[in-house]
Amino acid sequence: MASFLESAAVSRPWSPIEAALEYISWDPNEETRTAIKRMSERLLLHELSQLLSSRLQFGTAGLRGPMGAGYNRMNDLVILQTTQGLSRYIAHMDEDAKSKVTACHNH
Repeated sequence: MASFLESAAVSRPWSPIEAALEYISWDPNEETRTAIKRMSERLLLHELSQLLSSRLQFGTAGLRGPMGAGYNRMNDLVILQTTQGLSRYIAHMDEDAKSKVTACHNH
């Protein structure tokens, strides 16, 4: 039986253009969405690969990275996806988690 984290894994698109289209469809932030869209229109495959082929790592200091567009930069989409994933994990581990967990942010 697959672990919770394995079953929650999302298969990654194989090309930078497909990854860019996926990112554009999910990103709620116009600025970062437009940055990826412009790179894909200009076929900047190396740049897209750098931004979309890996993710920021959650470490002991939390989620840290340079601000910008892409899955391995700090931006609205990465925060939304990280919060969603962490919420699902906590709910899986503790059925009463909804009454025990608070999520917040600062600027």
